Amino acid sequence: MSVAAVSGVGVAVTGPVRSPDSTGSTVALQAQLLRQRAQLADWESCVSAKTPEGKAHIATISRELADTQSQIRKIEAVGRPPATSLAASASRAATRGTLDVWA
Repeated sequence: MSVAAVSGVGVAVTGPVRSPDSTGSTVALQAQLLRQRAQLADWESCVSAKTPEGKAHIATISRELADTQSQIRKIEAVGRPPATSLAASASRAATRGTLDVWA
């Protein structure tokens, strides 16, 4: 469950956001990815980015960002038919009703 704190006009997420349900929706993950990218950019441009604590924090955010990207790819892959079946069906459709003159 995410924990949010109101900060000025916007909302700052201070905890992890749950991944979407099994319906394959990536909207929540895309929003999480945008927040992680913003956090990473903030930390990388911060003065404390060169300290051991800053480097550790940047590494943590980078790992979380990579995990989120991986989750998005997995969800999107489930909704797509395999490339080989697409190619095979396209090949069958293209040759349907034609005569092989080289045979």
